[in-house]
Amino acid sequence: MRFAAGRRSAWSAPKVPRRHDAEAVPHVEARPEVSSKEPIMPRGTVKSYDPVKGYGFIAPDDGGEVIFLHETEIRVTGFPEAPIETGMIVEYEITPGEAYLLATNVREASI
Repeated sequence: MRFAAGRRSAWSAPKVPRRHDAEAVPHVEARPEVSSKEPIMPRGTVKSYDPVKGYGFIAPDDGGEVIFLHETEIRVTGFPEAPIETGMIVEYEITPGEAYLLATNVREASI
C-alpha cells in the first residue's frame, strides 16, 4: 500500500531523540569519564625476596594479608640483571592461590 507524499500511516514508530546523551534520553545513564591512564593497582613493599630461590613476599600498603611473589611475575625493567630488593615499593595484581594470595604483573610503583 502506498501513501501520498507527506502522509503518514495510522501507525507510526515513536519519535526517537536524535541526540544520544543523558539529557536527551533520560533512561540512559551518562558514562563516567574514561581516563587514558592505566587502572590503579594495589601497592605494597617487598617484605622479603630471595633471588636464588626466585620468590618472596609483599606486604600490602593497606595492611592486608602478605602476598606471595614469584620471579616469573616480575615486570621490573632490567630484571633479572637488576633484581627487585627487600624494601622496594611495587604495584601488582592479585590472584588467589592455594596457600597465599599470588602477586602477578609486579612492577616498580610509579611515584
